[in-house]
Amino acid sequence: MAGEWIVETHSLVIRAPATIAGVEDAAIGDFGVPMYGASMLGELVRSTDNSLACEQFQNVVVQPVHGLPPVLLAERGGCYFIEKAYNAEKAGFKGILIYDNTVERLLTMAAPEDRPEIAKLANDINIPTALLTQATGQKLADTLKNGDSVVVELDFKESMAHPDDRVEWEFWTSSNDACGSSCDRQSCFKLDFAETAIDLEQAEYDAQGTESIGEAAGRVVLLPTVIINNKQYRGRLDSVSITKALCAGFDETTEPEVCLTGNIQENNCAVDSQTCWSDDSMHLDACVDTYRGYVCKCPDGWRGNGQQCSDINECLEGTAGCDHTCINEIGSYHCECDEGFNLFGGQGTPGFCYPKDMCGKDNGGCEGPCYSANGTSVCSCGAGLRLADNGKTCVDIDECAEHLADCTQQCNNKDPRKSGVPYSCSCDLGFSLNLEDRHQCVKTSEFLSQMGVSFKAASWWSLAAASGAAAVLAILAGYAIQRFRIRQEMHEEIHEIMRQYMPLSSAEDAHVSETHKIASFKPASLSPNRETFVGQGENQA
Repeated sequence: MAGEWIVETHSLVIRAPATIAGVEDAAIGDFGVPMYGASMLGELVRSTDNSLACEQFQNVVVQPVHGLPPVLLAERGGCYFIEKAYNAEKAGFKGILIYDNTVERLLTMAAPEDRPEIAKLANDINIPTALLTQATGQKLADTLKNGDSVVVELDFKESMAHPDDRVEWEFWTSSNDACGSSCDRQSCFKLDFAETAIDLEQAEYDAQGTESIGEAAGRVVLLPTVIINNKQYRGRLDSVSITKALCAGFDETTEPEVCLTGNIQENNCAVDSQTCWSDDSMHLDACVDTYRGYVCKCPDGWRGNGQQCSDINECLEGTAGCDHTCINEIGSYHCECDEGFNLFGGQGTPGFCYPKDMCGKDNGGCEGPCYSANGTSVCSCGAGLRLADNGKTCVDIDECAEHLADCTQQCNNKDPRKSGVPYSCSCDLGFSLNLEDRHQCVKTSEFLSQMGVSFKAASWWSLAAASGAAAVLAILAGYAIQRFRIRQEMHEEIHEIMRQYMPLSSAEDAHVSETHKIASFKPASLSPNRETFVGQGENQA
């Protein structure tokens, strides 16, 4: 299959006169510096005595009538394309358009590799070059011949594909035995472009090179060259020119920082002609510099079309994301937290409030147990105590006066901070506390019966009188033995009861909200007026 020559073009927009206004294609030359991603407005100039531009111009070109950059219009023939462009550069023209002298399709102008002394002129050509069809060129030449001014725009904005924020490029070259005089030029380019290639690669943009000779998928390419987003680069092979072409391959506002440096493009936002919104008092503006020019985009925290911007009240619109309090600012906002909370974020970003440890210092001011809740310290008290009105200290609960105790006869209030128990129960003369329920009082005879001691119906005094002294001694001796046994059993029973009903500590029971009364006992004598202490419960505010 025969190869198809790749011809890369840019748009030539004829602005004036109206009789010939329109858009034509122009083939980008393989020398000079194309203005990828940009455009230039200029006025055509044609020399009557050097129409082919094969001779050097005697005088430097004077600015045209409209004050626009002068662009030379020359006819093909008489010398090499590159010689025409070189002469135009030296004369001060800002661009050159060469029109064909034959009716044929557009072709790519290239340097003659078989004439290295002429090909090296490409190093001194810094203006854009392009070839027009015979019909387009003749139309322009005739208009100039009639004395009309011709204003044209060399539009390169769409000459390089720029679909997204990613550029794919390849360096196409040839082997050393086939490159001829361009070998030195290729070697210099590789060295000069190495640093830029590394910057692009570190910025995660595709950077891949390859060497190839001949056709690529049936399309003949001029080597050496660079393929950018499937477009073949045209123009001088140097680091700055290739970087500009790569930058033109990015969608506007997505180009990397290297594309916005001074040697690649000027800061378009610094010129007075930009029309974006600005506020000098706040040193703010909506102009965003891009490689292709600039765009108007309101700053963060502002809303509008770029020509007009107004502050966004994120607090009023509910978009701030503050946990507690939102404070609007011009162009931004900040979050604040309630007392007892720390702020995370919240400076133009969502703010999260999390509680401080309010018990970490001085136990939160609490006399009893303390825990943090919602940014405050919450105090509690142990069994037999309740919070005072100040919410910090504890006061004793009088369980007896408040009828909270279960004592059946006598109730004795205690301060648990001193006694260890909130209250105790005791019995009247002739009664003892029940072994099974240390709150209830039973007759002492029943108590002794529970302990295994039985009596006859006679009273103690009649029994002593009837039995005589010997019987009394025997009974006393037996009673002493029995009492010792009873005391032993009572001790064992008390130890078992204490093990089963030992009161919980205040720290373990700090969050219980109602009073618990769990019996614990103290060894009691057989005296009918014994006391016992009720075990610890807890009364928490």
